[in-house]
Amino acid sequence: MCKTRSVTCMHCQECSHPYCSACLKLKPDCYWDIDFCCPPCVVAGLITLQPRDPTSGSPYLLQLAFSAMRSASKRLALSTWKGYICCVQKVITFTEVHGVVCFPVLNGSIAKGYQFFFQHLQAQGLAWGTMRTFRSAFKSFHAALGIEDPWVKYPTLYALTVGLQKQISLPPRPKVGLTIIILKAILRYIKVEEPSLRQQNRHGTADVLLRDAVSLIIDFFAMR
Repeated sequence: MCKTRSVTCMHCQECSHPYCSACLKLKPDCYWDIDFCCPPCVVAGLITLQPRDPTSGSPYLLQLAFSAMRSASKRLALSTWKGYICCVQKVITFTEVHGVVCFPVLNGSIAKGYQFFFQHLQAQGLAWGTMRTFRSAFKSFHAALGIEDPWVKYPTLYALTVGLQKQISLPPRPKVGLTIIILKAILRYIKVEEPSLRQQNRHGTADVLLRDAVSLIIDFFAMR
């Protein structure tokens, strides 16, 4: 239980005791579950084999409960959740303007409404990466609410996103990288030309070749 009782404390749904991120040893940018339940209450509510001594294993189970809460709080950064909230706000704005309910997806009719919202995003010229962020936001919020992923429950949504990906995504262009064969060929050229330039008293050009050789070597191993 938190001793400071700051304004950032979250009250347990079972015992009503306040907890903050500091007393739970969580990072400041962690997120709280709406149905927050403190680790002692989580351990007390576990289904165990009967009969057993109520005190047996409790300290270790309590330690595991705190560890599980810290692990769960690191799933998504606060900045990611803020971006997801912006996505949901745009969905709500779409609902207010056009009167089409599309969040959360609880049935087939709402799933069809979200299809219209996705087409609305496409009509606005949004990139596929931005639409994929909307899809990730919907998936994360439905998981937090305990609702099945709409893209799994309603295959039409999955088919819609696949179609949009084919329409607006461009094929990747091949990029020529600096391979070890190219690097060796360049170094062989510099090894021959650099002494020749110095014999011609062209020390400035020779210094440039030497500098380029060192730079290529550093860049190549930095990429690897």
